[in-house]
Amino acid sequence: MFHPPHRIEVGTLNVRRLATPGRLLELQEDLKPTSLDVVALTELGWKQCGALELQDSDFIFFHAGPQAANDPPGTGFMVHKRLKNKIHGFHQVAPRISRLDLKLRDQGLRLIAAYAPPTGSSRSRGRARTEDAGTAEENDEEAFEEFLEALREELQAEPSTFTILLGDFNAVIGSRSEEAEEETAVGPHGHGERNRRGQLLVEFCEEFRLRSVASLFKARQGRKWTHAAPNGLKSCIDYILAPRTVCFKKATVMSSHNAGSDHRLLRATIQDQARPEGRRPIPRPNAKKQIDKDLFRMAVAMNPPKPPADDASGYQDLVHCLQEAATFAEEEVRPRERLQPETRRLLQQRHRLRRLQHSNNARAALRELNKVIRKRMKADIDEHHRRLVEEAVQKGSGLRRIQGETATGRPRLTQLRNAEGRLCNTEEEMQRAVQVFYNNLYASRIQVEGDATPEEEEDDYPAFLQAEIEEAMRQMKTGRSPGQDRVTTEMLKLAKSRILPQLTAILNQCLRNGEVPAEMADSRTILLFKKGDHLDLKNYRPISLLPTIYKVLSRVISARIDRTLDEAQPIEQAGFRKNCSTAEHLQAVNQLLEKAREYRVPIFMVFIDFEKAFDSVESNAIWNAAQRQGVHPKLLKLLRNIYSQATSKIQVGRAQVQIEIQRGVRQGDTISPKLFNAALEETFKELRWEDRGLNINGRRISNLRFADDIVLIADTEEELQLMVTELQEASRRSGLKINRQKTKAMAAEEINILLDGEAIQQVTSFVYLGQAIQVRRDPCKEIGRRISSGWNAFRKYGPFLTSRSVQMRWKRRLFNQCILPALLYGCESWALTQAARKKLAVAQRRMERRMAGVRLIDRRSNDWLRGVTKIKDVTDTAARRKWSFAWKMANASADKWPKRIEAWRPPTTRPQGRPATRWTDDFAKKLGSKNWQRSARRETHSTWCNM
Repeated sequence: MFHPPHRIEVGTLNVRRLATPGRLLELQEDLKPTSLDVVALTELGWKQCGALELQDSDFIFFHAGPQAANDPPGTGFMVHKRLKNKIHGFHQVAPRISRLDLKLRDQGLRLIAAYAPPTGSSRSRGRARTEDAGTAEENDEEAFEEFLEALREELQAEPSTFTILLGDFNAVIGSRSEEAEEETAVGPHGHGERNRRGQLLVEFCEEFRLRSVASLFKARQGRKWTHAAPNGLKSCIDYILAPRTVCFKKATVMSSHNAGSDHRLLRATIQDQARPEGRRPIPRPNAKKQIDKDLFRMAVAMNPPKPPADDASGYQDLVHCLQEAATFAEEEVRPRERLQPETRRLLQQRHRLRRLQHSNNARAALRELNKVIRKRMKADIDEHHRRLVEEAVQKGSGLRRIQGETATGRPRLTQLRNAEGRLCNTEEEMQRAVQVFYNNLYASRIQVEGDATPEEEEDDYPAFLQAEIEEAMRQMKTGRSPGQDRVTTEMLKLAKSRILPQLTAILNQCLRNGEVPAEMADSRTILLFKKGDHLDLKNYRPISLLPTIYKVLSRVISARIDRTLDEAQPIEQAGFRKNCSTAEHLQAVNQLLEKAREYRVPIFMVFIDFEKAFDSVESNAIWNAAQRQGVHPKLLKLLRNIYSQATSKIQVGRAQVQIEIQRGVRQGDTISPKLFNAALEETFKELRWEDRGLNINGRRISNLRFADDIVLIADTEEELQLMVTELQEASRRSGLKINRQKTKAMAAEEINILLDGEAIQQVTSFVYLGQAIQVRRDPCKEIGRRISSGWNAFRKYGPFLTSRSVQMRWKRRLFNQCILPALLYGCESWALTQAARKKLAVAQRRMERRMAGVRLIDRRSNDWLRGVTKIKDVTDTAARRKWSFAWKMANASADKWPKRIEAWRPPTTRPQGRPATRWTDDFAKKLGSKNWQRSARRETHSTWCNM
């Protein structure tokens, strides 16, 4: 017999194609007063299969909805967070069926949510258009039998003693048949008259020894039906079906908590073990907390950390001191109310009206009230979003922080595909899949010989200064997730005056010993989905959440070696370097293609993509590169030992999966990009490409790099093929592997570049560093991408920007901070035509009309509109940024490729006819001279930009 350790209440409700955050919030509000643990949701319109830990809610939302527009509605579950650690797995069995597995001590409970095809469903109607009514009825019955067959296969595939079916079966099983004395599927308290589908369902239940739980308990007639048809006909078509091995204490229909559906919620209580205290413990949901700054400072002052005896005990004492102070100063943060009092009043009114729907007028009033409530829900969500954004804009705080508060919920892993391609549904299977994938990813593949380490002289390296550590702490941003020690950046900054001497001593002990405490090197890894298939672990980026004290050490080391490593980098590398940006490489690539088109110079490119580059580079390749480029042996020894002893844990469900790290750099560590760049530079040094690539005024350009985003450049197809092959071989020696699927070739003519014997796809357009690079440049195409990006940013803050209650100055500030950068990314390298300028200006005016609350038919002039919004003009801003970039390029003392390429004049002739718009045309037109660089060097930056 199944006896859970405490009482469990399950239920089922048809949610009538719930598919929006507003409807989901409405459901949450209706479930708040109940004590339900699990609710099966049917006719669910929420797309895709997944899970969300709902914001400011006691529930986790599991959904297995339609994958495509033509798919039928799906099913899902609302699970109370008190069962969060009992969830064993969730997955979609079929389009109308999903399964949730719970692990309660040593017993498993399987809940299956099912939504049967309704009579006259779209599938049946499609068949019946050209057939008679009898055939349509047969098709309905066939669809229902197929649904039961899918359930049958699921029950037979993994037989379990403790399985409960919940859902809308669109069948009336009615009362127990007097003729069938041995019928056990229906209890003595059934409701209604059985129909044909009901008979099929009863036969199915008899086959698997299932019983309709509601029919086992006595209730008045008004508490038995679960669905009210538009014509007022009431029937029981929602059921909880369970075997005898699961004992129920009671079952009833709840008339009030229906979230606006024409179905009623059916609830049943599973009998628990006899408990002397009688009732189950109901833990409070995790409340948000914040630290009272004054209390925290006082707590640290009362119990300051002790001077460290050694680095391990000193680190532990410091962490313990900060944790104790944080516990003392913690206070709960009351969650913001999303719903207005008027909306809550309407919800209560609906509960009362639900009990009175015995007449047509009452039912009509209920339908109208449901419409009003849903509109109010959407308006309240928008208003909540608006308030948060307005508060952030007025305070000047980061807008990223409010994304968590405005999100519907936090995604939760429910399914993954393992290395063999098999679907993993349970937590244990997903944990094994994650462990195998990441142990394999971080396992060393190639033996890289380490260089001999020079002997260190005693005390030959200066210790860290308090000023260095204080500066590192100042640079660290607040609001970041802590590591396993739960010490945040805010805590370090608040206690800085008290802990700075101890922290300096601890970090200097780490430097002297050449290692850090084990807990300080370990990290907690989270998986952030990028794009593509949610089931493929390759589409997740592992981000290391490192202890904050380690981050301070990492910043101090990074500050000391930044200049050393940067000086070893060539002008081809612009990633994570001071005074370098993506704009420079975008300008270089665009100018190469522009001049190659104008002067008919053959140019061939391959855009290289490394597979998991930061996670794949071998450790010895990193340390060899750092040593060759001049990093002090003392720092090198410390970094080596940090990486050699570091482990990471990935949270998957209830458990943490430990991962052994043998290669790669940790994403989330300040120093990681510098170390990766150093290793990549050593790889390119092996290639010796001084005589390869395109000749630019006597110096050849063979590649451009922004960290691991690389483009190879050649003047012949044969040379490009040779460069790809050589790079592939050299990168393999450091652990890197070129991803053939994402690597693309580009040229003005048809070419055939091979990688591992297979052709690299040739494209005419490629998104490089966020900009569409094209063989035949069309400014309108890139402008279209920018406008789309701008509208995406605009919609993200739409409730705020379009609200009539927000002052225009706050809208203007948000537009200039968030929307304008999205519209103008990469504008420094644009060569705009009049058509492109017009397209950009039209898009901005559309946004301005939305902000001002006017329409085209209002016939407001552009001057009036700009007078109201007073936002920066997008075309003027683009021009100003372009002129600013040009001035910096002309006056730059450093040798960079954009400046060299701009001065390049290929030794070929141009074709007849009018040339395409050039990047320099704006300067020549304004200055009346093509030698704009001389003019830029004569003027100040402000004078030049104001031209």
